[in-house]
Amino acid sequence: MLSRNNNKLLIHKLEPKKQRFAIKKISVGVASVLIGFTFAGFSGVSADEATTTTKDHLKTEATAESSSVPTKEVELTSSDKTQAKEVEQTSSAEIPAKETEATPVADDKTQVAEDTKEQVPAQAVTAEEISEPTTSTEKQTVAPADENEASETQTFNVEKQAEPQANVDLTDSKVAYAAAPTQAQDQQEEGFSVTDPDYSQYTYGKTNLQTLIDGLGIDYKNSEYVFQWIASTNGDSGIVFTVDRGKDADGNVILTNNGSFNAYEYHTVYSGWSLLGNYTTEVKSKKNVIRYGYNELNINNGYNELNIGHIINDGSRNEITVDHFYTENSTLYMPVFVGGHSGIEEISGNGYGVLSIYTPQVVEQKAKINNGEVYKTQTGLTGQHYTTGIPKNAKVEKGKFLYAKNSQGTMSEFHKDVVLVNDYHDGVTVVYKELDNQGTMEVNVYDKSKYPVDKYTMKVGETREYRNVTIANPYVQQTTDITYEYRKLGSVELYDENGNYLGQKQYVNDANDAAKASLPTVPQKFTQGNIEYTLVKAKDLPSDLSRSIKYIYRGIEIKVTQDTYTLTTEFVDENGKELKAAEPQTITWTTTTKRDIYTNEITKQTSPSKESYAAVNSPVILGYYATTTKLSGQKAEPKNTTQKIIYHKLGKIIAKDSQGNILTTVDYENAANDATKIKEIVAPTIKGHHVKGEVIQPSDLGQDTVLNYGQDTQVAQIKYWDETAQKYITDAQGNDLETVETGAYNTEISHKKVAEQIHALKAKGYEYDVTDQEFSRVYFDDDDSKIQTFTVKLVHGTKAEIESKQITREIHIHHPKQEKEVVPQTATLTRNVTRDKVTDEVTPTSAWNFANFEEVDLPSHKGYKIDETPAEIQNGKVVAKTVTPDEEDAKKIDVKYIPLEQHALVKYVDDSNGTLLDEEDIQGVTDAAIEHTNDEKIATYRAKGYELVFDELANESDPHFNAKDEPQVFVVHLKHKLEKVTNVAELEKTVTRTITVHMPDGTKQDKTQKVTFTRTGTKDLVTGHITWSAWSPAQEFEAYTAPVVPGYTPSQTTVESTPVTADDKDTSITIDYTANAQKVLIKYIDVDDNDKVIKSQPLEGVTNQTLATNIEVPANYELVANQALPKEVTFKANGNEPVIVKVQHKHQDVTDEYRNDVKKQDQIDHTVTRNITIKHPHAADETHPQALHFTRQVTRDMATGQDTFGEWIPENADFFEEFTVPTLASDKGYTPEKTKVARLAHITGDTNDQREVVNFNANTQKAHVHYIDDTTGEKLADVHVTGKTDEPINHDSKAKVQDYLDKGYELVSDGFATAGKPSYNAEDEDQHFEVHLKHALKDVTDQHAEHEVKHTVNRHIIIKHPHAADETHPQALHFTRQVTRDMATDQDTFGEWIPENADFFEEFAVPTLASDKGYTPEKTKVARLAHITGDTADQREVVNFNANTQKAHVHYIDDTTGKKLEDVHVTGKTDEPVKHDSKAKVQSYLDKGYELVSDGFATAGKPRYNAEDEDQHFEVHLKHGQKDVTDEYKQDDKRKSQVDRTIKREVIINHPKEAAESYVQTAHFTRNVTRDMVTGEEKPGEWIPEENTFFEEVPVSLKASDKGYTPAKTKVDRLENISANTPDQKEVVEFTPNEQHALVKYVDDNNGTLLDEEDIQGVTDAAIEHTNDEKIATYQAQGYELVFDELANESDPHFNAEEEAQVYTVHLKHGSKVVKADPGNVNSQKEVKRMIIVNAPDGTKTTKVQTVVFTRDGLKDLVTGKISYPDWDEIATKVFPQDDVPQYLGYTSIVAGRKQTTIAARNVRPTDADQEIEVSYVARPSKQVITYQDKDGNQIGTQIVTGHTDETVKLVPVLPDGWELIDPDSFPENVTFAPEENQVLVITVKRITTTASAKTETSGENTELAKQEVVNDTTDVTTNEKNEATLPQMGENDSEALAVSLLGLVTAAFSLFYFGKERKKTDN
Repeated sequence: MLSRNNNKLLIHKLEPKKQRFAIKKISVGVASVLIGFTFAGFSGVSADEATTTTKDHLKTEATAESSSVPTKEVELTSSDKTQAKEVEQTSSAEIPAKETEATPVADDKTQVAEDTKEQVPAQAVTAEEISEPTTSTEKQTVAPADENEASETQTFNVEKQAEPQANVDLTDSKVAYAAAPTQAQDQQEEGFSVTDPDYSQYTYGKTNLQTLIDGLGIDYKNSEYVFQWIASTNGDSGIVFTVDRGKDADGNVILTNNGSFNAYEYHTVYSGWSLLGNYTTEVKSKKNVIRYGYNELNINNGYNELNIGHIINDGSRNEITVDHFYTENSTLYMPVFVGGHSGIEEISGNGYGVLSIYTPQVVEQKAKINNGEVYKTQTGLTGQHYTTGIPKNAKVEKGKFLYAKNSQGTMSEFHKDVVLVNDYHDGVTVVYKELDNQGTMEVNVYDKSKYPVDKYTMKVGETREYRNVTIANPYVQQTTDITYEYRKLGSVELYDENGNYLGQKQYVNDANDAAKASLPTVPQKFTQGNIEYTLVKAKDLPSDLSRSIKYIYRGIEIKVTQDTYTLTTEFVDENGKELKAAEPQTITWTTTTKRDIYTNEITKQTSPSKESYAAVNSPVILGYYATTTKLSGQKAEPKNTTQKIIYHKLGKIIAKDSQGNILTTVDYENAANDATKIKEIVAPTIKGHHVKGEVIQPSDLGQDTVLNYGQDTQVAQIKYWDETAQKYITDAQGNDLETVETGAYNTEISHKKVAEQIHALKAKGYEYDVTDQEFSRVYFDDDDSKIQTFTVKLVHGTKAEIESKQITREIHIHHPKQEKEVVPQTATLTRNVTRDKVTDEVTPTSAWNFANFEEVDLPSHKGYKIDETPAEIQNGKVVAKTVTPDEEDAKKIDVKYIPLEQHALVKYVDDSNGTLLDEEDIQGVTDAAIEHTNDEKIATYRAKGYELVFDELANESDPHFNAKDEPQVFVVHLKHKLEKVTNVAELEKTVTRTITVHMPDGTKQDKTQKVTFTRTGTKDLVTGHITWSAWSPAQEFEAYTAPVVPGYTPSQTTVESTPVTADDKDTSITIDYTANAQKVLIKYIDVDDNDKVIKSQPLEGVTNQTLATNIEVPANYELVANQALPKEVTFKANGNEPVIVKVQHKHQDVTDEYRNDVKKQDQIDHTVTRNITIKHPHAADETHPQALHFTRQVTRDMATGQDTFGEWIPENADFFEEFTVPTLASDKGYTPEKTKVARLAHITGDTNDQREVVNFNANTQKAHVHYIDDTTGEKLADVHVTGKTDEPINHDSKAKVQDYLDKGYELVSDGFATAGKPSYNAEDEDQHFEVHLKHALKDVTDQHAEHEVKHTVNRHIIIKHPHAADETHPQALHFTRQVTRDMATDQDTFGEWIPENADFFEEFAVPTLASDKGYTPEKTKVARLAHITGDTADQREVVNFNANTQKAHVHYIDDTTGKKLEDVHVTGKTDEPVKHDSKAKVQSYLDKGYELVSDGFATAGKPRYNAEDEDQHFEVHLKHGQKDVTDEYKQDDKRKSQVDRTIKREVIINHPKEAAESYVQTAHFTRNVTRDMVTGEEKPGEWIPEENTFFEEVPVSLKASDKGYTPAKTKVDRLENISANTPDQKEVVEFTPNEQHALVKYVDDNNGTLLDEEDIQGVTDAAIEHTNDEKIATYQAQGYELVFDELANESDPHFNAEEEAQVYTVHLKHGSKVVKADPGNVNSQKEVKRMIIVNAPDGTKTTKVQTVVFTRDGLKDLVTGKISYPDWDEIATKVFPQDDVPQYLGYTSIVAGRKQTTIAARNVRPTDADQEIEVSYVARPSKQVITYQDKDGNQIGTQIVTGHTDETVKLVPVLPDGWELIDPDSFPENVTFAPEENQVLVITVKRITTTASAKTETSGENTELAKQEVVNDTTDVTTNEKNEATLPQMGENDSEALAVSLLGLVTAAFSLFYFGKERKKTDN
């Protein structure tokens, strides 16, 4: 036994050893329990979770707030300072404060540093002394991550859990695990602390826990630790629980309460009258020490009495036990604060009457470095918060950080195999045992008899109810050790937005803290190649410094292009011709194109090298002028632009004579310096001419200035006018006859030539009158613009004559059936005329004398009438007529006869009944052939069933219409056709009996038996009537035998024979089969274990029944792929084979386990890099990283536990991309050793990191200096030199130039010298320098003759007008040239001829005069003659005129039709007469019946061809003569209808059941007819109505017999707009039977519901031919049976005429069927199991299952499918059979706490629950006898060691006084007990020879030996000496203990009875 105060030895005992547990006898007889239990952490937050929450794995700032309970668990108000203050004030007022002042926790913590300096005894250690001082000034480099980062925080496996150190007797203490020895000063290392909870965070009602603690005077800072607070729901009372704490000599925390704890109770006392409000309150408090097994009032009752209740302290030994508080009245309490145990911090609800108390334990937390060495051990109490810092002076390793998981958390001692006992002392005890490290509990529930009543497994968070106790899983996250290790720092990985890797930079170590790092410096912008990257998304440093983060850059691809755009100034004329070389100006535009490589969005920015172009002045160009002096500078634009200064040709001075002929031209001269001005113009001098008027300076410089000149000699023209013909007299050529006189202006014109011409004209018939003549005494004028013209007038001479004319006509009579007869007639006309002596034309002087045509009678013919269409035929005669000059000559009058209309009737007669079927009217004319045929009509009747008898019309050989008044009649005789009925359906009737056999396989076999009856029939094809014979006699159905199907029984084996007649209906018989019971076994075989059967599963059913196999794969196995496993099994009639299911070991992906284990991460996640370094010649080195990320999968065989690694899988690629070596602008002229770093493929996770270096080499460059002779354009010399980029070019150009200067050259430019001292550049192209020289020249033009350097070229243009003098137009070009002498060669060179103004003769437009009209020059322009030089000869051009061809057109127009009758076209030359005689043409049209309207040609006199460009047109208009012939139509009966017409409409109303009604309406019309005398066409006028032009509306009246019918219309509408052309109307109003409906309702008689409605559609009076059979069959197929069909029962149903639908009902009822019990149906089969679980002594567990199966048959409703079953209580009881319990030597089998060797048989009902029976074993007593004998074999003494079977104990020799072992090694150290007893052990001893001998503390003689007794039992059940089973709490069967226990039970029962009700409990 250990002393209660021997703490040092206690700690030694708690060092790690093999765990053993012992039950020791206790004085009071109550069994001890395991070590007391507390729950670690606040709100169940694990150490890992605490780390994640703070986002800092090594946080050095530790405050009470960081480990507080979340506000969702309790109602906390500490976050609101004001509210907290109010709570504090309220609480302090209610609770009497003691002398100790309540100081806030936050202020106390500032004293930590001072407190730790003092040496305090172990019994006075405070919470702050255990804690580390907080450091608030140190800044953390690690930045907290965002929410996403927090969610990604990884958890890591820890090295081991903190295990309890047991194997020590703790009877006197509740210390569960004392800490191992450490150095006390280590507890104070920076960053390490253990702190109490922040009590101020807990408030219930108005009471705050911190304020309450202060008010109760609890010394929580020093000697006490507050671990629990309960408060009444009304707030009047409560208890604060504490334990006493201190420190041992090594500074470790210990509990000093010897198993007791403190209960500070407080309650409110009320005094006075509360009803009046006159009462006072007083809060009383008291500290109670709750000891195990001790009470101030009653030391034996085990209770600790309080004022508000009592507490049972069960103590804590080898299990963790829960103590309890029980209320003394009806007040209920809430667990507000329970030391962070989340399972009971639920303060919702109404409160509890029994509450659990969890006392804290001592827990240690070890911090280890990589080699496993314990660096630091912290000890604390359950519920305290620990913070673990970093080791002192930890080395900072570059690229790595010091990491510790679980660096913050809450102290908790939970671990695997821990046991917790919760005894409610009311008959319910719950024992928990943790099965794993995740909190899974094995729960055993014991009743008051201490026997197990329930056992199950419970996950974290689960609850169950037992009686009035809520059993919850009490697990709290267990505390785990901390291991420090270095991990590789993560990096900032740079990616573009497309996910392309750009590089990475590792985090930067904190120089002073191995656990910290900071972000590296990452550029905001950088450039790779032509892509500029800008940072757009960055992240904070993650809490897990090993995890890399991604920075995202936006990549902008930049391309810079330059485009040079030119503004070209062109100097052109108005036609665009270049006059001077264009002058270009250039501006360079730089375009920067940016493309977002992620969005592909492109933006461009363009800017010019300068903003605008320079202004351009207009230069002076010879012979041209500009309209502007300059063009302003244009704004720069990115395009080539052309601007033009447009020049206009300067005008000239044009000297013209009076006729407009150009005498000469002189060009304007340019002003010297202004392109917009000219010099002043001066009139040129022309010989023989003078200027008329003043010379005016031109305002438009391009406009010619015309100067008019007069001539000294003038011309006069005399023409001769024909006054009669109103035109000039012409000569033989058609030209106007004229006389020309010339003379000086202002002198008199001679008459001699004119007198001679008049004399010649008189000889041709002209006469001259000297009066009214303008040519008398006249003078030449001074106007050259036109010729003076004078006219001499003459008239025609005439003589008188008489003129005659004959006109004839012929009458042609066309007799019917005779030859034509011709009658001729003639008439003669005369008049007086005058004849013209000049033209010989005749002019009438009197009217014509008219003559006559006589009347002619015409003969008549029967059946014909005379056609009086010609106007000359009237009333059967050719009428007499007066003949006028306009009468048509030789006119022919045709007399024709028109046959009259005739009719013939065809009658269709039915000879079968003598009725007239139809009449057909055939129309024709006299003597016309009757071409009608009756075939089509007869075919129609044949189609209706008639046969032709005789057709009279068809029988006539050549029928013609006769001339009789009555119509001819032809008869068609018809008769009815008869036909035998051949339709088998009508001639035969089959009566069927259908035997339907429903086969078990679901198919259907129909046996159809048919009997056929026959009859004959004859059908009249016209009427459709059929005459029938009788049916054939009766027959019989044969008998039928059902087929035999193995495994099935038919419902009916035979069907009897039956007689049948034609009147019988079809019948049906159904035969069903019932399946037999069958069974199939499903076997599961392990293909990985030689196809071992690991499981069998039976399926039971009936033949051909299909059941789901419901394959259930055993745990840790999975199906082998590609198995054809049936989803269903169909039972055969026999030979059902088992279903083989192949399974294999299941493999699980455990990659995440590796990923979460920092030690294993590198096995599945690896990055291979390749760094490419570019060494630029003029810039810093560039390093381009490439990274490939690889991962691989780890798969675990769940059966063997073996892990298999997969192949490395690249995240994006398994190769490094080909890298194009970037070049900078400064690299130009240098070449990299390689342009690309090759694509490196086949990279795996095992590949080493790569490195590539690319250097640059200077390029070889060339330079060329070219010496050029600008005079000859040839090169004088080329100098070629070579070197390297940036080397100087070695060449002396100055010396070379001097050589050429000495040879007579002049230097133009030296490009090499002006370049300074050039070096080889970096461009790809060679460098070129040019040195230009030229020859020296001298002008020697003045030394040459004038004709050698000046010349003029002329062109003369002569215009020969037809009626005017010739015009001559001169053109001149002047040329000069220069002579230059080459001073080097002394040679003179003549230059090109240079034109003074132009080198071409301008195009010349041929001028025309007014007198030229009608004539065309040979050419309109004299072409521009170019390329004139000083060597070109003079030119001459002559232009003649030709008379134009002219056309004239005479149009003869018919005004009646608007069409041209004729066009006459004639042609000639200008001024010739138009040859055409319109009068004769007009007369020919008058003779044809036309009338003259106008003659445009005749009224024009004698027209000539004019000089106009357009043709001449003349129109002659005529019209048709008209005659009214209406009366002829009225007198002709056959034509009368064409002018007189009556329209009819007949309305017939056909009633359905009565005679038809008829109504007739009429309208009358007339019109006139006019005959066209030209065409003979007779044209009717418009029809004129006599009265109305409409038919009135006719209403349709309904009769009573019309009900049920609807007329096609309710009225015949008024018909408007009736005309003579409207055909006769006939309107028939028919009646249609209305649509009628009949409803068939299908009613379920079982429940009265309407199943369906069927709408039958028809019409009034129609038969209802509908049958419900098909629909009824559908319902029968759904399980219904027919009761009654009303429609089928009605004899002859018809649709009536009513509006409401007729209703017929079909009554149905549900069918039913017995359903046999189905093993797969839980409703028809139920299993009750009894599991016998045998826990063998060797630790193995086997389970035997007894199963009883109950079945019941059901009744299936065939409609609903619902199956009803009898209650299970009605099923007979069955029995679980008796079973033997396995027996083991040396052990006693225990069943349900009792010794049993068999498990008895037991009745079982279907309603019973499954049962579990546990069989355990208790080792029987055994002993070891040790016999001590001397060396002679004499027995000296005996020692007996007792134990139990298989138990091993340590042996301690107990020797008689004076004896000792001869050989100490011969005494065994341990002994293991065999069943019953061991063999006797014989030990040899000898006497002690020394005088001093050891004495044993025995009461007998030396020969008596003390007996060693060892009790060591690890089972839950022990046995006493009587081998009776007891619970461990009961210990040995001691009478005293039993008495105490019974007393406790009686007391508890009395208390429950006294309170009068059972209180609510919770397993908290």
